[in-house]
Amino acid sequence: MRLKHPAEHQLYVGIAALMGAAYLVFPFVSHHRWFGVSEFWHLGPPVEFLGVAAVLLLVWWTGRHPDAFDALLLRGDPRENGIPWWRYLALAVVSFLVFFLLRNRFINLDGLAFPAKFRHDVPLRGAHVTHDEMWELYLHSRFWVLTHRALGWSVTLSYQVMSCAAGAGFVVLLVHLARRMSGVRWRLLVLALVSGGMMQLFFGDVENYTVTSMLITGYLLVGWLAAGGRITSLAPSLVLAVAMTFHLLAGWLLPSLVFLFYQDWRQGRRAVVLAGVVGGLAIFGGTLLFFAAHGLPLRDFYYHSHALGHGGHLFWNIARPSPGYEAEMLNLLVLLFPGALLVVPLLAWHRIQREPGNIFLGLASAFMLLFMFIWKADMGVYQDWNLYAAVAIPLSVLCWYNFLRIDGLRYRRRIFVALVGLSFLHTYTWIISNHLL
Repeated sequence: MRLKHPAEHQLYVGIAALMGAAYLVFPFVSHHRWFGVSEFWHLGPPVEFLGVAAVLLLVWWTGRHPDAFDALLLRGDPRENGIPWWRYLALAVVSFLVFFLLRNRFINLDGLAFPAKFRHDVPLRGAHVTHDEMWELYLHSRFWVLTHRALGWSVTLSYQVMSCAAGAGFVVLLVHLARRMSGVRWRLLVLALVSGGMMQLFFGDVENYTVTSMLITGYLLVGWLAAGGRITSLAPSLVLAVAMTFHLLAGWLLPSLVFLFYQDWRQGRRAVVLAGVVGGLAIFGGTLLFFAAHGLPLRDFYYHSHALGHGGHLFWNIARPSPGYEAEMLNLLVLLFPGALLVVPLLAWHRIQREPGNIFLGLASAFMLLFMFIWKADMGVYQDWNLYAAVAIPLSVLCWYNFLRIDGLRYRRRIFVALVGLSFLHTYTWIISNHLL
């Protein structure tokens, strides 16, 4: 996309300056109240300023040596040269080790309750399972059984290992998605995406959203390919159905799948749409029947599922709007995706064009954001941060992909380095501080 507005860069520079100022100021104001932008308080003032100064130095270097920046990060078109399988394997192993070595020691109230629930339900039913998190809980509880018997692992450790393994799969899928989307700029897209606080999820989080988030990333990959006409909607339908059997929050992506169905229907591939619907229902229905035969009655789906309001009381799940609650949610959004403000200039200058891929990602992002702002955080917003972490995945992909497509944007390299550098600094301060608890 060519530049049409010479002053467009000013808003991006303003966003970077606002991020830097917020990260420096709010740790001194109230780091608990402004947790979305105040994680630098863990560093202390001298290190805070050194960190921001290091980002500014990197921005300066990028401006002085743009060719070196391009040579480092814009090498080769991945559509012409594939990555050998062994490199993907090495990437997965390295990612797992990084995630595990810096694993999260902040465990929310749900995570603290899992050991007692597992010890009670596993002897009775073989696994601890609910309809909201069917396969996710099943795999975690069975993995604990096996590792506890063989290695004496605790519930917490088994969760951390599986979450890190899901993170390794997430990174591989993310790289593959970026290569498919951004050509020679795929490395920039990967760097931008892993700079967000959603990455905390894969650093051994003790909750039931890690495998689901990996599957959501897989869904975005096949959905992007389907939106571009390279495959049909059948694969996205099946992948999303699997994701929903791991956690029902993936169901908020269904409107984006409907768009893919609509595309195929218009192009006469109605048998594909029918196969996708039937296949998705078969996967979800088959999972319900499997667990019904393994100690989780179908009636519990209505009476004991949080998603269905424990007997139809759906309004219990809807958050009551209040300035304090919405402020906390905005804090959480910028914690999970520090570049969230990018959506303002991208929309203002019509940078998110009405293309099939953008429509698919836009629907996924919009309905996940709707989930975030209307679905009540029962344990409190910060305690429930991981429930909403997956929201940042489609939103950050949408924003960074379209930002990187703006040709001719003044100071684009330096703006990118400033935004991503500050995001990295804040996100990994949070991640490392949680590890050192």
